[in-house]
Amino acid sequence: MNKYSMIIKVYEAGSISKAAAQTSYSQSAVSQVISSVEGELGFPLFKRLKTGVTLTEEGKKILPAFQNIAREEENIRQTAHSITRSCEGKLTIGSIPGVSRQWLPDIIKNFSEVYPKVTYELVHGSAENIQKELCEGNIDCGFTTLYPVNNELEFTPLQEDEFLILLPKEHPAAKMDTVALEDIAQSPLLITDKGLDSGIPGVFAWKSIIPNIYLQGRDVIGMIRMIENGLGIGVFSGLSLAGIHLPEQIVYRKFREPYRRTVGISVRKNQKQPFITEKFTEFTYEYIRGRKEL
Repeated sequence: MNKYSMIIKVYEAGSISKAAAQTSYSQSAVSQVISSVEGELGFPLFKRLKTGVTLTEEGKKILPAFQNIAREEENIRQTAHSITRSCEGKLTIGSIPGVSRQWLPDIIKNFSEVYPKVTYELVHGSAENIQKELCEGNIDCGFTTLYPVNNELEFTPLQEDEFLILLPKEHPAAKMDTVALEDIAQSPLLITDKGLDSGIPGVFAWKSIIPNIYLQGRDVIGMIRMIENGLGIGVFSGLSLAGIHLPEQIVYRKFREPYRRTVGISVRKNQKQPFITEKFTEFTYEYIRGRKEL
């Protein structure tokens, strides 16, 4: 590893010993790298604590520059691989809930058949978190939603994801073929955190309806159990429900006026993408667009 990548690894691990173990370097070798860089810069990068290390104020200011250098060195390596038409290395992918369960297993399986030397790291989070990680250079590409998209990112739409309503069988709206917002406005409503499944509160606001939000959470399966026990109804995106078996006591209905979010893949804008990232995003676009059913 180059010295700047080593500094980044120590920062991420929060410990010299952990960074050494993760990189197969000795602890003394890692300490020597830190001391060497600190000597060149003229100020300390880390505070030594009983529990590990943390960046100094000076270290926080210069870390983004180290990350840029490491990223550009990776670009050079990937460009060199592209010249010889090989593709290998680690690809770090960010993903909103649902995508990692429904899309990524097939995408990675098929991509690996073409590029078997690629390894993967998955980062899960909300659309906002994934975009933040992309802007900071911590991940190579990210599955996210169209809104809000940071203006530093380039977004490629992949699929329109329709919102669905989960209802106990005894709920009056369960007898309807399709359901209007007004039909469920007074019912206790369970939704995923707006950051994780953004769009639900906005749908109600657009119709000037104040929803009776009973619970917001991240565990879709847990909320389905709550609906099963009569604690309310749920509104979730189709992608977040994909692959989940619904109990017999629950039915799903579509909205009378369909409401959707756009799911796609984002990369950093206005910079040359590493060869491996470029190939993965191209492959993902062709793969998702080519599937008849998702």
